[in-house]
Amino acid sequence: ELGRFEESRMEMRRALALDPLSRIINTNVGFGEYFARDYDAAIAQYRRALEQFPDFSYTWALLSMAHSMNGQHPEAVEAGRAALELAPGDKNYTQILAFALARAGSEAQARSLMASVLADSDPTRIALVQVALGDADEALGLLELAVDEGSPFIPELGDPAYDPIRADPRFQ
Repeated sequence: ELGRFEESRMEMRRALALDPLSRIINTNVGFGEYFARDYDAAIAQYRRALEQFPDFSYTWALLSMAHSMNGQHPEAVEAGRAALELAPGDKNYTQILAFALARAGSEAQARSLMASVLADSDPTRIALVQVALGDADEALGLLELAVDEGSPFIPELGDPAYDPIRADPRFQ
């Protein structure tokens, strides 16, 4: 995360102007807003994208994350379920729904979902749910493992969902 949110927003809007019918660009405009921690703008963009592409599971998944981070837990769970219904068995969407459930206070459901994909999951994805469950030590241990294993998801540690542990020296 370089924190160059305005530059990112400008580039994404330029891409959208060049290809307004691209479902990935429509969604990624919202992703830029999400990383800037402007969850209302992210949610609005994801909803616009879903008006055009209601069956795009990726948008539903990111909408779930934005709602979770915005404290809109029922909406987050609903969007997470929609993503998983469109892509049954997708482990990343399963983890996003588990994240939403954990943030909503449904710890048992979140843990049950995570157990179903645990063997095939990258440690960073499990850590994300552990953060939502409030288990910073477990999350940080998993992130250390991810670094040791060379996880391809290390660049995603800029995700605002990691903010609760970001100040911990072990996260650095």
